[in-house]
Amino acid sequence: MGLQELISGLITNYGLVGIFIASVIANATLFFTLPIDFIIFTAAALSTSVAFVVMAGALAGIGAGIGEMVGYLLGLFGISSAEKFIKRKIIGLEEIQYKIADKGMVFVFFAALIPFPFDFVGIVSGLIRFNWVKFFIAVTLGRMARYEIIGLAAFYGVGTIKNFFP
Repeated sequence: MGLQELISGLITNYGLVGIFIASVIANATLFFTLPIDFIIFTAAALSTSVAFVVMAGALAGIGAGIGEMVGYLLGLFGISSAEKFIKRKIIGLEEIQYKIADKGMVFVFFAALIPFPFDFVGIVSGLIRFNWVKFFIAVTLGRMARYEIIGLAAFYGVGTIKNFFP
């Protein structure tokens, strides 16, 4: 089974619940990306309802918030291991630490919104013991906005293209 069949099956068989579960899994994996953006894009492009697209983006954002707590908890509870790992993998750890401490939720929101290796932000947030509620809210809203933008762009963009080619 190829990726296209897997995505089609996920959308067809499980709908919004499948998108939510896929988002939790995709965002819980550390340093290994799963194509959740592509799933959202495909689901929105195949949809005939803007309400479905909006709900898919919202549920995927909530699922992302839950999934991203894995990185946060790794930083919070695995402090010495995470610090050693992160110092080897990231140059500029202090810069991310400073931005989270200084800008807080705003930095986490925008980091979640853009295509960026967000796992580092989650781990560092846990390392510096950034408030977990603020972290969860900021990452959920950032990912929700990202998935809404992707979904609406796919829904209206693909719909417009379909009108040109009957």
